[in-house]
Amino acid sequence: MPDEHAALQDLLSEDPNQYLVANALFLGALPVYRGAPGLRPLRWVAVSAVPLLLSSEDTTFFGPVPVEPGQDPKAANRAANAQFAAATQPAADRLDEVLAELGAERAGIPFGDAIYTMADEAVVLTVPGFEFERSDLPETVHLAGNLPYRGVREWNPPAWWEKLDGSRPVVVVTQGTLANEDFSELVEPTLAGLADANVTVIAALGRDPEELSLRAPANAYLAEFVPFDMLLPKTDVFITNGGSGATHQALAAGVPVVMAGETEDKPANAMRVAHHGLGINLQTATPAPQAVADAVESLLHDAGVRDNVARLAKVYAKHDALATIEYLLLR
Repeated sequence: MPDEHAALQDLLSEDPNQYLVANALFLGALPVYRGAPGLRPLRWVAVSAVPLLLSSEDTTFFGPVPVEPGQDPKAANRAANAQFAAATQPAADRLDEVLAELGAERAGIPFGDAIYTMADEAVVLTVPGFEFERSDLPETVHLAGNLPYRGVREWNPPAWWEKLDGSRPVVVVTQGTLANEDFSELVEPTLAGLADANVTVIAALGRDPEELSLRAPANAYLAEFVPFDMLLPKTDVFITNGGSGATHQALAAGVPVVMAGETEDKPANAMRVAHHGLGINLQTATPAPQAVADAVESLLHDAGVRDNVARLAKVYAKHDALATIEYLLLR
């Protein structure tokens, strides 16, 4: 925070008529907003690319707390959120300590609440119907949908591209951008589990396919990169370790998801998918090949899930995150 604060002050000293759009974990504007000496941007919009981490009477980060008949669900959620806040109290204490050192008032609230409520406005790159319902969402927090996919200028489709002709289901698997160092976690179990299935499997690796420890089966194709805006319209099931970007992109394209992740924001995304009937949460980052195969088979024939995803895709289509951010900056 001190370095971010200093850098922001340098920029504003050169031109004070500037707006700030930053990831919600950027803390450089927080000191002046809490009373420290310095210049403020004209408006500050904090943008979160991960599931909404904001305490609520209606839910926790991982969903509403299950209760027995006669129990108060709001009380259960408050208690669970208090436990989460206690677990992250060292971060809140350190935040307050640094704010005080910079001449600002302490935040005095959980760190997970501060990153959404201290800015002028906060934008979460998600939509209603994916997030858990909240009756107490602050007016300054907005569910704005996805950022638009920019695509690529040059990409030559591989020879197998023409085989994605709808003659049999297409299953895409990816381990995303962070947790893709070990393909044995998800990609390889998927290839093994679906080797004999009547599907075409596309493994979007993000790295050299030569790093796989097994040979791709006859019904699978490997790609270091493939543009999802072109691939997802041809996809019937999307298998992911649950990062926010890929999950939202698949659902916005109307594709049910199989979720298999245990780090970062992945478990929270998986809980949302399961809660809203948008796919299957395997509840592990290292599923067995048969578990992947069973999940794919289920989603290929589950009309209820596919209807849920189709409805949610229409919700994504109604949201324009860039327009929302621009409106919040200038209003």
